Amino acid sequence: MSQVLPHLHSVILCETSASRLWPLSRLRAPRELYVPEGRKESLLAATIKAVKPFSVLPLIITVEGELASSVKAHIEQYNLLREDEYQLLVEPYPRGNAFTIALAAAQLKLTDPNAIMLVLPVNQEFTVDDRWASTITRGYRVAAEEKIAVLATGESSVNHTVVLNRGYIQQGAELKGIIGAYQARSYIAEPPPSLVYRLARRGALWSARIILMRATVALAELKGAPPRSDEIAAQGAARIAETATFLVALGSDHWSNKEAQAVLATLPDVSYEQAVLENSSKIAVVPSTIEFNTLADFESLEHSIKPDNDSNRSIGRVLMVNSQDTTILSTAGKLTVTLGTQDLVIIDTPDATLIAAKKALGSMDEVAEALREMQAPELLDFIDRNTSGKQAAKDE
Repeated sequence: MSQVLPHLHSVILCETSASRLWPLSRLRAPRELYVPEGRKESLLAATIKAVKPFSVLPLIITVEGELASSVKAHIEQYNLLREDEYQLLVEPYPRGNAFTIALAAAQLKLTDPNAIMLVLPVNQEFTVDDRWASTITRGYRVAAEEKIAVLATGESSVNHTVVLNRGYIQQGAELKGIIGAYQARSYIAEPPPSLVYRLARRGALWSARIILMRATVALAELKGAPPRSDEIAAQGAARIAETATFLVALGSDHWSNKEAQAVLATLPDVSYEQAVLENSSKIAVVPSTIEFNTLADFESLEHSIKPDNDSNRSIGRVLMVNSQDTTILSTAGKLTVTLGTQDLVIIDTPDATLIAAKKALGSMDEVAEALREMQAPELLDFIDRNTSGKQAAKDE
């Protein structure tokens, strides 16, 4: 039976990129907030349910400014949490999750000097059962020993095309006194595709991007991050921790002033994996047999759907004739039919449709930029065409 672990504070990261999953995801209506067809709850709801039994309340849910009202409305609509059971930590400037995690750590350090953070993104599915409780408990024990516990899948045979955006971990010797937790010999945050396959064949584990660590360790490891050869070395990972600590002391009411925004704009845009996990000697790996399905981009979302004999995948009302390796996600309620297609992705929503060659999906940022240039409202939110049509007729 799950129980609250002393000083364990959950930090839930709402960090979906609308460009990667458009038109399924919008800046003000990310995929984490809607309930997929055939499922009972949103990804955010499932994540809250997974961490709440172990966590000291309130939960911390990090969001970008444009997303704050949508997340709050979703929590209230589905009665996910009472108002006193969560805090929205609104990011003052769009940066990588290294800064977001540092901001949460600095805040927790003030309120609970012994705080242990359970940091996890919303953009994945996993089964919550006894294995989850056991894995969290082992990670908690690792974090209590001043190390950084990274949860990982124990399935080294996982299809490597699904996990290109995952960090890979080389497992070392078992930690003394903690059965099922191991020293990490290396961590590679974003291995190139050519390396992924070799790592998988060597038995490397892949990260679930779920981390447990003391808030003090989270900040100290940023401040002590060794120099790198890229932009992090030039701008300094240490400034991320220093700026987060300063802003928390300053108070959130002042985060939007010109001086604070000017400082934030100079921070490196980097993930905690790149800034710390690739460099730290404190990393430990906690393997689990739980299957974590990331839904951060079309490739990972596609591979969460079972294929037919022609490698076609679909959700919704779909008919594919003489088609191969075609993926259709239809949320519009109408029938979508393909004939003679190959290597395509078709995303059909009530107000926008994307048709893309699979090999072009890595350029979705260009689509988002083009939508911004044409000031397309479909980039921001879903549009009710019936409502807008009625309003237009009324205006006439």
